[in-house]
Amino acid sequence: MPAATEPQASASSGAAIAFGPFRLLSAQRLLLEGDQPVRLGGRAFDILTTLVERAGKVVGKEELIARA
Repeated sequence: MPAATEPQASASSGAAIAFGPFRLLSAQRLLLEGDQPVRLGGRAFDILTTLVERAGKVVGKEELIARA
């Protein structure tokens, strides 16, 4: 069983990705802390999704800019 801080699914799969107390629902563009939605702007959501998809890897500034 993966640790609670490791992403548990691929963001591109449309499944929820759990890390810590958060769940990222990419298809719905929604971040939940427990059962409560977290207010997040569009660019911040895109950056978060990119970082979660590439967990454990270095993501360059250029890639983040391109994705946001």
